[in-house]
Amino acid sequence: MSEPLLQIQNLVHRFANGVQAVKGVNWQIQKGEFIVLSGSNGSGKTVLVRHFNGLLQPTSGSVLLWGKPVSRQLLIARQTIGLVFQDAASQMVAQTVYEEVAFGPENLRLTASEINHRVTQALQTTGLTGLENRHPLELSGGQQRRLAIAGILAMQPAMIVLDEPFNGLDYEGVVQTLQQIVSLHQNGHTILVITHDLEKTLAHATRLAIMHQGQMVLDGTPQTVLPQAEKYGVKPPYHYHQRPLNSITWLT
Repeated sequence: MSEPLLQIQNLVHRFANGVQAVKGVNWQIQKGEFIVLSGSNGSGKTVLVRHFNGLLQPTSGSVLLWGKPVSRQLLIARQTIGLVFQDAASQMVAQTVYEEVAFGPENLRLTASEINHRVTQALQTTGLTGLENRHPLELSGGQQRRLAIAGILAMQPAMIVLDEPFNGLDYEGVVQTLQQIVSLHQNGHTILVITHDLEKTLAHATRLAIMHQGQMVLDGTPQTVLPQAEKYGVKPPYHYHQRPLNSITWLT
């Protein structure tokens, strides 16, 4: 097997108040995977993934990106691993949609023509062309989520992590966001979705991992993990007990 895109080694994260949010996690992510990470509230999922591009530093242990410590290549890590937070609006820093998507490439000090190319391409990919001059906070929840994805895409990442991407969205927003995620994976991006809602994503996933009390307790194919998931507070898809997982295609 080729070298993992990400390798987490004995990672521990303890907050200043003494709470240990992540407890010795060992985990690997290969290029091209579509992983769903689930677990009850407070299980450590969000804290774990914020180590992937150096937003948090481990108390002990390490995260390797292509075999090299993230801590020694923060700029590369933040270009390679894009995080879309649960509250997409919290990521908005600019006054227009165009400026929002251009923010990351501008910080890479790219040429104006390359920035424009990346912004135009990212807006096309996310279906936001024509909204360039709108204020980000004027967009719908689904559009804001796609704008956050566009800002990440403009950095040309290898992997995209989405934290509870369906929270607060109406049906149309959920459909738009899920279609976007599936399309990104089909176009070669490694995808990690943190979600309590397995109904929407699991038919597209190659792996399902579950955290519990700061530890990675289950990891494997959805078919092998689901039978054990409920004892860790993870609700299986509605139709799981009625029909096989590979026939659950909530949306393709």
